[in-house]
Amino acid sequence: MTAADYAALEARVTALEHEIRNVVPQKIDAVAFGVSVMHGEMTETLGEHGEQLAAIRLEQERQREMFETLGRGVTELLRRVPRGPSNGPAGGQDDH
Repeated sequence: MTAADYAALEARVTALEHEIRNVVPQKIDAVAFGVSVMHGEMTETLGEHGEQLAAIRLEQERQREMFETLGRGVTELLRRVPRGPSNGPAGGQDDH
């Protein structure tokens, strides 16, 4: 290797050391900041989705209760409605 090769190699090593000391930490800080921002946004989004899911569950429960109430009402109406004429072998007489 010539003296020029050693000088070029030394210059490359010096440049890499400078980058490791100055540029890499800045890049790491930038990435860490970006990750922290994304984490905050994701946490907020997940919180909003959790609230929406809770509201959906509450609405589903309310509708289930409503349908159960309607079902009980229909059952009671059917119980109270008199039966129609019988079409059985007795010649079409009423059951009551």
